[in-house]
Amino acid sequence: MEYQYKLRPHHGLCISFFSVKKYSEKYKEHIKKIIAELENASIVCATLQSDIFCEGCHSRLQDGSCSVADKVREYDQKILELCGWKEGMLLPYSEFKQDIHDNILSCRKCETICSDCEWSEICYINGRKNKKLICWINEQDKILSFHQEEGFVQKEFTDRDELRCFLLAVYGIYRIQ
Repeated sequence: MEYQYKLRPHHGLCISFFSVKKYSEKYKEHIKKIIAELENASIVCATLQSDIFCEGCHSRLQDGSCSVADKVREYDQKILELCGWKEGMLLPYSEFKQDIHDNILSCRKCETICSDCEWSEICYINGRKNKKLICWINEQDKILSFHQEEGFVQKEFTDRDELRCFLLAVYGIYRIQ
């Protein structure tokens, strides 16, 4: 199997929580293009080095190094461990994304990995509580709805953080109606 892209493990979380709010226009377009390319049945190589997302990042220094290299290497190491990956491992992007979902997002482990990340406010908002929130899921057709639908199973969330994590985790897997 030959890989098409090197991808840092922590960028799997960044992809899951990608929001266009905080980035420069140029970087937003760069990220959107990469995600579209990855979705096209790509093979990725899990790396602890600079990858395709690092180009254009404000943390990248002129010499190509990262101003937060130690911090993101720690994030990457934690994700390698949680997903059972090894550095240099090759896997289909769909499997990469599913492993991030199954081993981190669905288990709500983001805060144990990258709570000190400058972008964490995009990914989750701490301390917010609300009444239970409900959505309905059709597993067979991979559809999620916020209105009761025949044949859909009800899923309840106790707070907005839980619902938000779930929605971000299933983004790209489920169609939302």
